[in-house]
Amino acid sequence: MKNIFLIFIVIFKLTDIPFEKMDSGIALKDPDSFHILDIENLEINETEDGNYYLFVNEKEGMHLKAYQYEGDINYSISLFEVGILGKNEIDNFKSLNKTVLNNIDLYTSNKLKIGLNRIEVEELLNMEFKELDNKLIYKLDENILKYNMPSYYLEIEFKDDKIKRFRFGFEYT
Repeated sequence: MKNIFLIFIVIFKLTDIPFEKMDSGIALKDPDSFHILDIENLEINETEDGNYYLFVNEKEGMHLKAYQYEGDINYSISLFEVGILGKNEIDNFKSLNKTVLNNIDLYTSNKLKIGLNRIEVEELLNMEFKELDNKLIYKLDENILKYNMPSYYLEIEFKDDKIKRFRFGFEYT
């Protein structure tokens, strides 16, 4: 399993993937990174939206969904989503398996986090985005396809010029 993760690290470096992990240390395609959280018996949610582990930071009012695609090994994450924990999410999450992590900040290793405004994001990331409605989208195709990997993307959704939600990882194929 370590060899698979090392291959992903090399691919991440060769293809300029801007994000590969959360600041807490949980990383894309690295099942061993979940040991950092020191959590036993995580249960995955199997929903129409996909299969994911749900972490909630009630103190900060945020959630983290760590998606595991069909065919991925346990705790091998293909996509992260961080969002505001609003009333709709609280209601939707009531019946789901979740882990409360009030001591973990939900931002990326590059310091992307909920609440940043558009100018701060552009200064922080210095990347070319496509703009669609209230979203900034970055997609990496050609560099990664030659390694037989699915497309990588980063999607940042804004509300009132502040980040409301962001997702990064691999497209489901």
